[in-house]
Amino acid sequence: MNRIVVFTALLPLFAACKKDEPAPATSAPAASSQPSLNVGNLPPPPEGSISGVINVAPAVADKVKPGETIYVIARNGATNAAIAVVRLAAPDKWPLPFSLSGSHTMQPGSGLFGKVKLEARADVDGDAMTKKPGDVVGEVKDLVEVPKSDVVLTLDRVL
Repeated sequence: MNRIVVFTALLPLFAACKKDEPAPATSAPAASSQPSLNVGNLPPPPEGSISGVINVAPAVADKVKPGETIYVIARNGATNAAIAVVRLAAPDKWPLPFSLSGSHTMQPGSGLFGKVKLEARADVDGDAMTKKPGDVVGEVKDLVEVPKSDVVLTLDRVL
């Protein structure tokens, strides 16, 4: 019974909305004090890159098998959020060269720039989202200023 009462009360409102009738004119929006942003004119993000080699410490060398997946990850130096990643395969003979650039960023159209934390992980299951016992990890102790070459990253700790 309550549904009929509500529908009956709303019926005049629905009847007032006719199909194929243009919407009533409205006044123009008030001028904004904010400047308009023209996204098409924004400059491209900085094109930085990081390159170097990955070594494996002798104490954990037997834990990293040839062909095993290695992720090299750049994290924002301030927030620790992952901003770029590259997937490599462990070599038969170390060191393993690597390079990270804007083409490896997690956000399409963003660049690699600023100070980043650089880390690597030899991932036992090959899944970038998991960190499991047996994975071998390493990191550059200080933040890396992009662009940078000749970085040495050593896998030296087993999870």
